[in-house]
Amino acid sequence: MSKKFAYILIIFVLLFALRFSRVNQVGVKAANGGRVHNLNTGLNYTTIQGAIDANETEDGHVIFAEEGTYCEHVTISKSIWLVGEKRDTTAIDGNGIGTVIQITTNNVSIINFTIRNAGKAWSGTGYPPSSISGNNVRNVNVTNNILADAAVCAWFYSSSFINISGNVILNATTAGIIGYTSSNITINQNFVNNCGWMGIHLDGNSVNCIVTNNIVTNTLEGIDIEKSAGNVVVKNQLVNNNASMVLNNCNGLNIFRENNMTSDWYNIIVWGSTLNAFMQYFDTTNIVNSKTVYYFTSVHDLLINPSSCPNIGYLAIVNCTNVTIKDVDLSLNRDGLILAQSTNCSILNVTISGNRGPLLYGGLTLFNSSKNIIVNSLISNNTVGICTYQSNGNIFYHNAFVNNSINTISNFKSPFSQPSGSLSKNIWDDGFPSGGNYWSDYEERYPDASEIDGSGIWDTPYIIDENNQDRYPLMYPYGAQTYKLTIATTSGGTTNPSAGTHTYANGTTVSVTAIPNIGFSFDYWLLDGEKRTENPISVIMDANHTLEAYFVDDIPPEISDPWQDPPANNVQPFQNVTVWVNVTDYGTGVKNVTLWYSIDNGTSWSIRNMTALPIPSDTWITYEATIDGYENCTWVTYKIIAYDNAGNNATKDNNGYGYNTTSYQNSHPRQSSYCLC
Repeated sequence: MSKKFAYILIIFVLLFALRFSRVNQVGVKAANGGRVHNLNTGLNYTTIQGAIDANETEDGHVIFAEEGTYCEHVTISKSIWLVGEKRDTTAIDGNGIGTVIQITTNNVSIINFTIRNAGKAWSGTGYPPSSISGNNVRNVNVTNNILADAAVCAWFYSSSFINISGNVILNATTAGIIGYTSSNITINQNFVNNCGWMGIHLDGNSVNCIVTNNIVTNTLEGIDIEKSAGNVVVKNQLVNNNASMVLNNCNGLNIFRENNMTSDWYNIIVWGSTLNAFMQYFDTTNIVNSKTVYYFTSVHDLLINPSSCPNIGYLAIVNCTNVTIKDVDLSLNRDGLILAQSTNCSILNVTISGNRGPLLYGGLTLFNSSKNIIVNSLISNNTVGICTYQSNGNIFYHNAFVNNSINTISNFKSPFSQPSGSLSKNIWDDGFPSGGNYWSDYEERYPDASEIDGSGIWDTPYIIDENNQDRYPLMYPYGAQTYKLTIATTSGGTTNPSAGTHTYANGTTVSVTAIPNIGFSFDYWLLDGEKRTENPISVIMDANHTLEAYFVDDIPPEISDPWQDPPANNVQPFQNVTVWVNVTDYGTGVKNVTLWYSIDNGTSWSIRNMTALPIPSDTWITYEATIDGYENCTWVTYKIIAYDNAGNNATKDNNGYGYNTTSYQNSHPRQSSYCLC
C-alpha cells in the first residue's frame, strides 16, 4: 500500500468515526464554539490540551477538533493523531507568545490545522518560538496545515524521521522550516512564502534529509544548507528570493537535481573554509533564470565553451586541473564564476558582467586556487570584479575592468562578511610592452599619469593593495575599439561620472546621472545635439559621443518675516518707517528685492528697491528700504517681492491678506502695516 493511499484511507476512517460519534454523543462546546473529541474513547473536551492530558487518552488515539479557534498552547506528550476538521477554519492560536504546539514524544501526527500567532522574536540562540516545535523526537508527521506568524513556523532539533508535507507556511520572522542536528527529515510539497531569513534551512550536521517539490518565494534565502551533508534537494521552485539557494560551510556532499531558481540577485551561493564545502553535486537539470547550471568537480583536461556547455547560467570549477573556459558569456547570471581549489586552468575571452547585489560577490571568485591564467576577458558592472581567498600565483592580463563597484578584493573572506582574510598575491600584467589590464577608474585615480612613448600603456602602476599591482595598465581595453564620451554641465549641478572625457570599449553601456545642486533641478540632456530627458541616461559606446547636462533654477527665493523701526504700535505722524527682511536663494542668487506699500488698502502700490546690507551671513542677505512718513490716520500696508537671477519670485504678504494691524492694538512688532490715528 502506498503512503499516499494509506493517508487517504486514515482520513476517511477518521471522518466516518466522527460522523458516527455525533449521532450518539452530546459534545461540550468550547467558548469559541469548537468541540474536541477522542475518537477512540468517545469522550468530548473543551480544549485540545484537555483531550491530550485526559487519563483516558492513550498512545495511538485520535484527537479530533471541530471547526473553531482554540486559543491555547499545546504540548503533545502522547503518541497521538491530532486532526482538525477543516484546515482553513480549525485554528490553534498562540496569542503572540511562545510556541503554539510543542511535541515531546515520538509517533505524533498533526493534520488539517491552521497553527498561528506564536512569538515572533528570536535572538538565534536557544529554541525559537514556533508554530510547531519538536526536540529529540522521532516519527512525526506534519501534513496539510497552515503554519503562520511565528519566529520559525516548523522547528525540529536533534530529531529524525520527520515528515513535513503539503503545508502552507507563511510570514515567519526568521525561517519557515528548520531542521537542526537532525536526520531523515522529509520536506515535501510545501508552499513557503515571506519567511524572513530562510525558507527551508538544514543546519548543525543534519543528514539524510529530502527536500523536494516545494515552492519557496519572497524570502532572503530560499533553501539554506549549512554545516550539513548527505541531503537531497530535488524539484523545488525558488522564485523571487534574494538568494535562491545558499550552501554555507557544508561538511560533505549534498545532491541537487531539477531545481528551478529565479532571482533578481543571486541563485546559487556556495562557500566555506574547506574543499568539502564546495564538493557538491549539481547536475544540468538545475535551472537558474531559464539557464543551465554547470557544476564541475574533480575533472581534468576539459574544454568549456558555448558548444560543449550551451546556455550557461551558473558555472563552478571545483578541485579541477587544466580546465579551459573560453568564449563564455556570464552576463547577468548574478553569481559570476567560481574556481575552488583548482590549478592550471585558463579563462580566455570570458565576459563576466552585470552581476550585482548587496553582497561583496558576483564576479570571478577564487578559493584556494593557484597558477591559473585569466586573459582577454571583460569584467564589468559587477559588485566585485575579482575576489581571491588564499589564492596565489594567478596571472591576470589584457582584461578590461569596467565600472565594477570594487575591481578586486585580495583579502576576501566570504560573501557574507567584510574582507578580513590574508592577502592573496597574484600577477596583474604580462610585462612591457605586452602590458597589463584596462581599468575604467584609472584616470580618476591617477589624473597626472601619461602614456609611455605611444605604447598605449600608462606610466603609473595601478595599485590594488600592498601585495598586488598592475605595473603596466592599459590605456584602452586590449584589442578592442574604444570611443570617447565627453561630458559637460551647465552651472547648477554635476554628473556621475564627472564632467570630462572618458574612454570606453566599443559596445559598453555607460550610465550617467545628473546631480543638481541645492536650488536647482535637472532639466535635460543634449546627447550629440539630441534633447533627452531621462535621468540617469544610458549611452551605448558605439562611436564618440558628447553629452551635456542642463540644470535650471526653478526654486524661488525664501523670504523671512519682515520687521520695522519704529514698531507698528509706535509710528508717529510724518515719521519715516524703515523695513528690513532676510532673503535666501540657493540657486542663481538674488537679483533684486522690492518693497511695495499702499495707503489705500491695496488699490494702488508704491514700489521701492530694497538695499542689500553688508551683514555677514552664509545663508541669507538682509535688505532694507524706508517708507516716507504720512499724516495722522493714514493706514499703510506693505509687502515684499524678491526675484532671483533665473526669474523666479516670491512674495511675503501674509498669504494675500496683508499685514493689517493698527498701531493701537498692541500688535506683533514684525507685522507689515501700521496706522496713524
